[in-house]
Amino acid sequence: MKNAKHIILSFLIAFGNSLILLPDNSWAKGIIQSTPENYRSIIATMSHSKPIAVHMSSTDKSCRFCERNNSRFIKAASRHQDKFIFIQVNFNPWKSLKKHKRLRQHYQTIKMPLLGLPTVYIYYKGYATSHYIGELKKLEQTLVKGHQKALSLMDTKEKGAAIRQITTSEFSDFLKKSSNPQLIHLTSKDKSCMHCTKSNQFISLAAKKLRGKFDFAEIVYNPWETIRYDLPFLSLLHKKGVRVQGLPTTLVFQNGKIKWYVAGVNPNISEHLFKILPNLQVTTEKQNEPK
Repeated sequence: MKNAKHIILSFLIAFGNSLILLPDNSWAKGIIQSTPENYRSIIATMSHSKPIAVHMSSTDKSCRFCERNNSRFIKAASRHQDKFIFIQVNFNPWKSLKKHKRLRQHYQTIKMPLLGLPTVYIYYKGYATSHYIGELKKLEQTLVKGHQKALSLMDTKEKGAAIRQITTSEFSDFLKKSSNPQLIHLTSKDKSCMHCTKSNQFISLAAKKLRGKFDFAEIVYNPWETIRYDLPFLSLLHKKGVRVQGLPTTLVFQNGKIKWYVAGVNPNISEHLFKILPNLQVTTEKQNEPK
């Protein structure tokens, strides 16, 4: 039993050609611990089947607010593994938050400013759905409310939507269950990706025009740079004959096989889809003919 206590639990994430080794106790407490530079790559490579609670804090003992909030976050993680994936982002020393200008600018852009430590963000299906600033004496209750809000927001967003939002872990099932040809749009809602913003408008218009002829879905990366860390999914697409260079990228599948794809913004996406649709329909009819 003594030796068991010394077993090192580590979490390795591919990051380009290098590897990131997370702290040994990351799984022991039900919390993945990370640095400010790495947590977005962790989010990108994990299953998004449930919301993610991100605790921006510090283990620097001079931050007393952080220290108290850390204890509450650990307690919440021990009780709510069914509701969240828990990530602790450590800024050490806590004053180093000031150095991360791009990170703070990102949260300013999405109107959820990172003003100080501790701060909690809740993510769900690529979106930051809520954030809570400062020491939270009722952190556990706040997370439970944030969980309900995340589910409610996404239900409202997806209800009746012409474009279904899926995660990379749902990709294969989506291809199997869809009876129509499937269009999958790899994109971002990050306003700093201007090409994504334009492409989202064209795809939205195409989805309205061709609803019922194609099954539309989108995989969203926020911020847009996180696609480069989603190596398992990029590898899967490469095996199917698609080499994704960046966002946005539009893919058309039928019967699990890639039929057409385009990188970048395509203002004429609706016209292109109308042109390739007859070929896709013929393929379906021939495969369904009795032998």
